[in-house]
Amino acid sequence: MTHQPLPLRELIGRRFDMQVHGRRIILLLLRAFQQLRRASVAVRGIDPTSVRLSHNLENLMLSDIKATCLTTTEDKKRFFKNAPYSAKFMPEFSHLCMESEFWDQWSIGVIILEILLGTDLVLATNSFDDIASLFQDCSEFLDKATWTLIEALLFK
Repeated sequence: MTHQPLPLRELIGRRFDMQVHGRRIILLLLRAFQQLRRASVAVRGIDPTSVRLSHNLENLMLSDIKATCLTTTEDKKRFFKNAPYSAKFMPEFSHLCMESEFWDQWSIGVIILEILLGTDLVLATNSFDDIASLFQDCSEFLDKATWTLIEALLFK
């Protein structure tokens, strides 16, 4: 009998699962981002509803790939998720090209924040300033390596 992949949105809602498996899920997200980067691919639509995990948490799949493009060619498709998972409509990033890998980088950073802090805090953000403020407010509770990782994904 085969199992259906687990939606990350469902797992994030179970705080105990995040305490137990959050680190593993974060590593899978970062590996997926590295693989996308190596392949010069930008998905531009990553959020917890489009991330699926195998039941043993060994594999991660991205399920909503209609906005996927190569980062090496110009692409004018405008399929982006809403804030906070997409920074496309934030004025601070409006200068970036549509095929930039930054869109996935931002999405992964926000999802990691959600894994660590919970959905309620992250979904209440709608702007760059909201995310920056949330990050600063919680930074004293994050270890240095985690803080540096999230800072690099979202603010550099």
